[in-house]
Amino acid sequence: MSQQPLAGYKVLEIGGGAAAAYCGRLLVDAGASVSTAALSQAFRFEGIVRGENPADHAYAAYLSAGKSQLAVPASAEQLGRLCSDFDLVIVGEGSHFDAAAVSP
Repeated sequence: MSQQPLAGYKVLEIGGGAAAAYCGRLLVDAGASVSTAALSQAFRFEGIVRGENPADHAYAAYLSAGKSQLAVPASAEQLGRLCSDFDLVIVGEGSHFDAAAVSP
C-alpha cells in the first residue's frame, strides 16, 4: 500500500459552492487533512443544497466526507487569521469571503 501523496498537508475550505467542496473532497481522497469553515452556517452548503431535495443532501454528504467542520468564526477578520494555520486555502464561489483581503 503506497502513501497518499498529500498526507500531512492541511487545507482550509471556506464554503460554499460545489466547486470548492468538490476540490476539497479530491484533496481528502489524496490524503490531505481538510477542514471546512464558513462565515455563517447557511453558507456552508450554498450552491449545493437548494432545498429539501434528498439528492442535494446526499451530494452534500458525499462532498463533506472525510472533512472536519470548524466552528463558524465571529467575523471575516477571524476567518482571515485562521487561514495562516493552513498550507492551502480554498475559497468557495458562494462563500461571501473576500480572499483578496487576506494577507498571505
